[in-house]
Amino acid sequence: MYEMGEAAGRAIMKDLLIQLGSMVRDELGSIVGLYSSNGWGLFEVVSVDLDRKNAEFRVRDNFECIYYKESVLPRSNFIRGHIAGWFSELVGSRVEVVEEYCQAKSDPFCYFVVRAPTL
Repeated sequence: MYEMGEAAGRAIMKDLLIQLGSMVRDELGSIVGLYSSNGWGLFEVVSVDLDRKNAEFRVRDNFECIYYKESVLPRSNFIRGHIAGWFSELVGSRVEVVEEYCQAKSDPFCYFVVRAPTL
């Protein structure tokens, strides 16, 4: 699921970059709003630093997790991959996305941290 999400995220960001160019950087709040409008969950940008290739996102009512209770592992593989795909495409290099909190694990929301890969 992660790989499918990553491929989809890359494709969407490629299209957005063609359509909007550098304006995409100013419209990240609207872009993550597309997740919400598609019924994937309620997305919130917590922080973004494109130059450092870092970001944090909070998601409530994540469609991948909402029906799980007390899972041992995070369940947001598609969305985590999707964020990795579009963010990698946006900054021009691969990023890592870690899900630090997950609704499937009884956390109040899913929380994703994006960062440049560690060597």
